Formats: sequence, structure tokens, C-alpha cells
Amino acid sequence: MSAGAAKSQIALRRDERPQGAVAYLTIDNPRRLNAMNAALMDAFTATITELAADERLRAVVVTGAGAKAFVVGADIGEMAAIENAAEATAFIGRCTAAAQPSATCRFR
Repeated sequence: MSAGAAKSQIALRRDERPQGAVAYLTIDNPRRLNAMNAALMDAFTATITELAADERLRAVVVTGAGAKAFVVGADIGEMAAIENAAEATAFIGRCTAAAQPSATCRFR
């Protein structure tokens, strides 16, 4: 999946309020129960990092599209295709990077 295709699986909406902005980020891959492959993790990380730099932002609400799942986690099919330690390390690094900005960003 290309970065552009992964970016299209992230829907972002902002509500401007007097106290500051609220962003609503939706992982939009309901056919796969919103599984996060490497490209989608990269797009998610880039989006959260960009949002964290916004001085007016007060909150981010993360949701998953569809009625069956929020996000099932990493894409197991992609994990099964990992062939060596270097690929495994890169995949784990992406998982960690996807979680890091949401864990460390501070909204005012």
C-alpha cells in the first residue's frame, strides 16, 4: 500500500471552538477491521505528529470506522510476510512510532 493510499484511510475533521480546536481522527479501513499495516502506521504517526504541533489543538478523538472494531491492531498478514530480523525490527519500530506521539503529546 502506498503512503497516499494509507493517508486516504485516515479521515481527519477539526472543530474550532472558542477554547481551542478538537480534532477527530478516524482510521477508515473497516473491511479489514481497521488493521494497521506499515503504511497506515506511518500515515497515522505523521498525522498525530502534525496535530501535536498545533498550538490551538486541545484534544484528539481517535475512532475506527465501521461497527465491528475500533482497530484490531497490526496487520497479521503483513506480519506473516516478514522474512528476516531486519524486517521484523522495522515493523516493530513502526508499531512503537505509531504509539509514541499519542502517548507524549500534551494539549493545552
